[in-house]
Amino acid sequence: MSLFSLAKAPERIGVIIDIGSGSVLVAIVISNPSKEKPTIIWSHREQAPLRNIESLDQSAKSVMTSLINALLRFDGEGRKALYNEKKRSNIDEVQCCICAPWAYTVTKTINYSQDKPFEITKALLQSLVESAEKSTQTELAENEAANDLGLTVITRSTLDTLANGYHVSRPIGAEAEELSISQVSVVTQEYLVKHLTELRHKIFNDKNFHKLSYMLALYSVTDELFKDSSDYCLIDVTYEATEIGVVREGILTYSTHVPFGSFSLAREVSQITSLPLLQSFQILHAEDPFAFIETLPSTQKADVELAFTAYTKRLTELFAETGDDLSIPRRMYLHTDKETEILFIKFLERATDTVLKNPPQIKPLSSLLLDMVEVTNKENNTDTAMLVAAKFFHTKNARRHFDYL
Repeated sequence: MSLFSLAKAPERIGVIIDIGSGSVLVAIVISNPSKEKPTIIWSHREQAPLRNIESLDQSAKSVMTSLINALLRFDGEGRKALYNEKKRSNIDEVQCCICAPWAYTVTKTINYSQDKPFEITKALLQSLVESAEKSTQTELAENEAANDLGLTVITRSTLDTLANGYHVSRPIGAEAEELSISQVSVVTQEYLVKHLTELRHKIFNDKNFHKLSYMLALYSVTDELFKDSSDYCLIDVTYEATEIGVVREGILTYSTHVPFGSFSLAREVSQITSLPLLQSFQILHAEDPFAFIETLPSTQKADVELAFTAYTKRLTELFAETGDDLSIPRRMYLHTDKETEILFIKFLERATDTVLKNPPQIKPLSSLLLDMVEVTNKENNTDTAMLVAAKFFHTKNARRHFDYL
């Protein structure tokens, strides 16, 4: 081994962008490979206006405005904070996590078999990868809604390779009678990629710009946190969307979402009760979010309960779309605002009542995420989506390689 190969990997300074369903975060993270935790030295989350939104397109435009405003804050405050911390202003890398409903995470498994043992070659693996990519493109082309959105692939990765039913990390040269690969692709809307490309040129001087779905980052971080868990369901509740990811045998096999989240629920409560939208949102963050229902007039109480039931039904329908004949995994990891965990745990319990024979095992992630990253500004350390993005930037999920397109 060369002495040069023993040199420590250099410290990296990156900008992490989290494009949420109703907000955008920009933060500066320092990743030192000799330290367990990355450090965030500056961050800003720009909220999209909390208002009644008539369409997903209107919501998308609002989020794009938030993205531009957040990056303008970075170009001023952020660069100054970096210079004060490190006496430098250059960025090594930009990482952008895109959440549902703007990004979709699609996994395809391709199988190959022969009657007699065959050698696994690089060319054979590449052929299976290309088949998986073609399958994803065909599915998108046949999806009318996807065509209307104008989706394009931004990230690919081979999550798993099985030879004769066993996981293998170095399959080339081995012999098998059955071979399968699981290939994940992240797709997002073309107009969003166009905006990000323009901003990359103007603000980041064409630095390495890695785009992926937030679900893929959350899966990778959860995979590290719970190495002993092989079958589970990830639930990510954001302002305007609820996304689930089904993990089987450690592999993210299926992901789907509904464009309805905590802001969406607050709008319905506001419309029913005539309370200001912000107050309705704060009610959902209360220690006992169900208590306020008892104070409402009977008609409003019934309507709010109907709204909660409708959201529960949306969750139930998501859990019925597992991508295979199996029921949803009982073990569930929930990511949402720490203040709304009580509310959404109750929704999950209700939603799984008809799709699971036994009660689910729901574990909130917020408290665990708070210990994964150092944040110099303690006021911002509860932004758990930021912490997930920073942890992913730090570790890069060493067990897997990601191709950013």
